[in-house]
Amino acid sequence: MSLPDKRKLFDAVIATLAAELGTLEAAATSARAAATDEESRAEDKHDTRATEASYLAAGQSARVAALQAQLLYFRTFEIRSFAPGSASAAGAVIKVKSGKVLQTYLLAQGAGGIRAEADGCSFQVLSLDSPLGEGLFGVRVGETVDVEIRDKVLAYEIVSVY
Repeated sequence: MSLPDKRKLFDAVIATLAAELGTLEAAATSARAAATDEESRAEDKHDTRATEASYLAAGQSARVAALQAQLLYFRTFEIRSFAPGSASAAGAVIKVKSGKVLQTYLLAQGAGGIRAEADGCSFQVLSLDSPLGEGLFGVRVGETVDVEIRDKVLAYEIVSVY
């Protein structure tokens, strides 16, 4: 079994984040324009269009900043290989088996939930802040970890760490 090129996995995450950022930046610009537009002016004391638009603009701007930080993280992350027997850490690609299902995760700070495919490998970014990310941090091949997710305890057998 050949291992996928980890740089290509990172590049796939970067492309996904960049596309999401472009869409969100356009939405944030539109929301800021709506918040300051003459049409958004309150017509009476119960008209909250401008307030709502400004809350939306602030939320979208905060999300833009978060995505920019995630992009910077992935663009500047020093990709390394994990020697056989090494414990997992940020940047590790981990294959786990839960029941009969084999899953591939890229451990990272943030950007959890992104699903991508690169170099023949379908994978999901797993945030180290998530319950599963915490459970898979520091594991080695051959170990089994039990992780509680939504009031269920699931067993994950560590198949590979690289």
